[in-house]
Amino acid sequence: MAYIKKDWQNKPSTGSPITEANLDHLETQYDEALSEVINQAGVPSSLVGVAVATAALATDANSASALRMQQDARQATNFAPVVSLAGSVSASNAAAANTAAIQAAVNKAQLTGATVVFPPTPSGGFIDIAGRITITGGITIRGAGKYRTRIRQTVFPEMVFDVTGPNVTIEGFWLEQAAFVVGGGDSGTYRGASPLYAYNAGVAVFANNVTVRRVHAENLITGVYYGAWNTTTDTLSPSLTGGSVDDLTVNKVVFGLVANGVAGFSHSRLKGHYYSAPGTSAPPHLIYFVESRPNTDVTGTDCLAVGGETSFAYQYKGVSGGTLSGLNARSSQGLLHLMYCDDVTISDCRASGDTSTSQDVAAVDLEATNSRVRMSRLTVVMAGPGKPFRALDDNSDCVLEKSTFIANHTTDGTTAHFDVEVRGTNNIIREVTATNVGTATFEAGIGVWAGTGNTIISPRTAGNRTGVTIRNTVANVNHRVVDYELSDLGSTTARPLAIGQPTLLRPRIAAVGTAGASRIIAFDDGSLPAGSFKTAAMTLTGQTWVHNRGSWVADGTHIYSSAAASLALLYLNAGTANIDIEAGIKVKNREGLAVRATDYNNSLGARINSASQTLEIFKLAAGVMTVLATVPAVYVIGRRYLLRVVAFGDQVEAYVDGQKLLTCTLSAGDLAAYVATNHGLHSAAGDPLGLFDNVTLRSPA
Repeated sequence: MAYIKKDWQNKPSTGSPITEANLDHLETQYDEALSEVINQAGVPSSLVGVAVATAALATDANSASALRMQQDARQATNFAPVVSLAGSVSASNAAAANTAAIQAAVNKAQLTGATVVFPPTPSGGFIDIAGRITITGGITIRGAGKYRTRIRQTVFPEMVFDVTGPNVTIEGFWLEQAAFVVGGGDSGTYRGASPLYAYNAGVAVFANNVTVRRVHAENLITGVYYGAWNTTTDTLSPSLTGGSVDDLTVNKVVFGLVANGVAGFSHSRLKGHYYSAPGTSAPPHLIYFVESRPNTDVTGTDCLAVGGETSFAYQYKGVSGGTLSGLNARSSQGLLHLMYCDDVTISDCRASGDTSTSQDVAAVDLEATNSRVRMSRLTVVMAGPGKPFRALDDNSDCVLEKSTFIANHTTDGTTAHFDVEVRGTNNIIREVTATNVGTATFEAGIGVWAGTGNTIISPRTAGNRTGVTIRNTVANVNHRVVDYELSDLGSTTARPLAIGQPTLLRPRIAAVGTAGASRIIAFDDGSLPAGSFKTAAMTLTGQTWVHNRGSWVADGTHIYSSAAASLALLYLNAGTANIDIEAGIKVKNREGLAVRATDYNNSLGARINSASQTLEIFKLAAGVMTVLATVPAVYVIGRRYLLRVVAFGDQVEAYVDGQKLLTCTLSAGDLAAYVATNHGLHSAAGDPLGLFDNVTLRSPA
């Protein structure tokens, strides 16, 4: 089949007919040419007719045929017209000329609801402007892409786009401040009731239903400022409705996004670096919600802060109702700070390599008043020695569950220091893991400092002096710790600090073999002086230690052999040769646990040997040590490890930090020789100061 060629007046041409193959080829060429026009103008494929008309207008602005093409395209596509800035603004124009041309195009577009299309800029070039571009509503401002159309504000402090009217979309720009001159601005100037400098934004929004997407902001106080504020009267306005910010990247900004008084607002895919600008006292954040006006029904997803300085990546104040998920921070100082929030659900957030060093705040910090905040699947890995999580006194009915916090302490904390610190009323900590991998210890992995009716369910901890602590004062009552095994608490137990003499919150202990019995036979955390035994503590269940060899001391926190003598053994008679024993050990040289010991010279056991960098299962027979099994590992002197030994029948197993590393089968002769029911602490050559804590003996059955 052939097609008759026609000229521009739709009359038959004198040329040869076009074959179907040639027609397909021409259509392909047309599509490719059209795509190039669209790409250059930054216009989506849905505006094909408009793009063609715009291209023609750019070639001949007075062309009647080009104007007719634009009108036909509008009728065919039912889209608003395009006002193109191609040829009107450029990197070579003066800032004042660019500003005037952009504002004129915006004013013209606002008469008909048109789209203002910016051209791309040359690599490394900027469209300089001198003052804000004011948008009163009802239009789209579109660049060629956030790395292709680059606008630079040359006046400080000034915004690039000032949106004062509703129903606006701004997309596809790189926005930057040329001269960043701060100095003298206090915290309130940037964030509070009169955020003058926060107006130094890529986009400042003061109207309903404004969308900002695919924007990069750099060297500004704020990437996007979205607030219920009247800049003319410098007063608060009614809350803004609708609106969203999506795919915003920032670099060298104090705030990536500031929001104040928003309702039904969403933000997603924000990422980049925030920092403390010279001369400012404002703590920086990638995302900062201000509480001057309520923020309701907020949705935030899939954000990443990288290398943020001096403060939290995300700070939400005054948020009532909403969902936040996928808030991530890498090598930032603090992940999340909440104040005056209620009915907010937070999930799947992560901080990797948190640099915080403070014990006065935490990487995840619930400060001031928060209620009904539900947090799940949070992960915080500390690089600095700071505190991972806390919820302060005025928090109520909040839940933290299924979350993991890894601390890295370099200095021992006081009794006030817990990795997961809970205060307030009726808060729940459920299935939370708190682990310290540093060389120093805190009081507890999880602790209740104050308040009423807080509950800790199924906790797991390791690496601190106790697993769960409840600080018991007159105003700190009715707390519960439920569904836990001592093995889940890193060889520790819940330990409230009562007024005066500390006491232990006892796990349920009954005689082995009776209904509802616990497997726990004895427990000692080194904190309870035992009357006649002044050199070591007494166990929770009443057994007293036998000082078989060495001079043993309990200092309120640890148990250790203080004598210069090289060998020491402290044991309890558990009444059974089969035993499951564990203890926290702060390694000095060669420390371990003895099982089935007649005395020091005749016992089985396992020890951490920092000299040879091995874990060993051994036997001592008439004072001669034989290593029965060994495995190499790295053990750092001064770091605390959780060592566990299980002896059952002819099997001896050794665990470190919950991982089974060694198993040994006793010979028939050894099984017959080692039948004693004494088990305890073993300290070997050259080691007078290896520290033991939270010794737990259980029946292995």
